[in-house]
Amino acid sequence: MNGFTVLQHDKGKADVFNYLSENSSVFVPELIPRVDVNLFAEKIVENAKQFWLMENALVSGFASCYFNHPAREFGFINSISVIQSRQGRGLGSLLLEGVAQYARANSFKQIRLEVFKQNRAAIDFYYKHRFTILNDLEEKVLLGLNL
Repeated sequence: MNGFTVLQHDKGKADVFNYLSENSSVFVPELIPRVDVNLFAEKIVENAKQFWLMENALVSGFASCYFNHPAREFGFINSISVIQSRQGRGLGSLLLEGVAQYARANSFKQIRLEVFKQNRAAIDFYYKHRFTILNDLEEKVLLGLNL
């Protein structure tokens, strides 16, 4: 996409906290109040790889993924979003592909994530990108993409 790039760059807790807090409403259900954003940002900074969707110098989206499976069986996306004003332009696909490229380059076999069942738009998005259901949980579904 013209003018957009995905950067794998691990920023500090304040940057992650600010992004998640400012964009809480794009998550379904909304991130705040169901998550302590301060603790979530800390966990991301300490344990996940970060992917920033940039339009020139402006942040348009963010994803974080745990790549810590000892046998490199899978990476686990714990957050992925595009800011409200940039949605509907294919940028979520660009961000997801940035995560997948990193996973492939580091010999991971699969990417997994959980989605709330009520978030039909996200589930349809992941189906479009060849994710399949691995497990039907109580309020969520566990999805996987073989790389």
